[in-house]
Amino acid sequence: MTAAGDRRLDGLILIDAWNIAATARETSRSALVAGLDDFGNALHGTSPDSTADEVLARGSAWDLVAIAPRLTRFPILTVTALHGDAADNRPVTAALRKAGNRRVTAIEMDSDHPFSDHRIALGSAVVRWLQNLR
Repeated sequence: MTAAGDRRLDGLILIDAWNIAATARETSRSALVAGLDDFGNALHGTSPDSTADEVLARGSAWDLVAIAPRLTRFPILTVTALHGDAADNRPVTAALRKAGNRRVTAIEMDSDHPFSDHRIALGSAVVRWLQNLR
């Protein structure tokens, strides 16, 4: 969402990105809050409830498919975990291409969301992609 308005970016990497706005549209607030139950101490100053409220308030402004037309001026790497958020990632990648971004590189890995068994492959793919930005 921030990337859509930042003119200084050289590229964007979406690693098994969750299109949370799409999820919010398709589910109840309580289900969205329940899906955010793993926050723990990872995010200071927020909670599943406050995050759900913010996502619901932002609506399509936080929908990766909806903002795809604003993400066409720089290269994008999308990395999808087949056993993670593939259902969210494929429509985002398609929307980026449909919006006219000809510099979308899409990689799918037969892994889970944290890429538990493919972390070196993930890191290598990101480094290769970054090197091609030069």
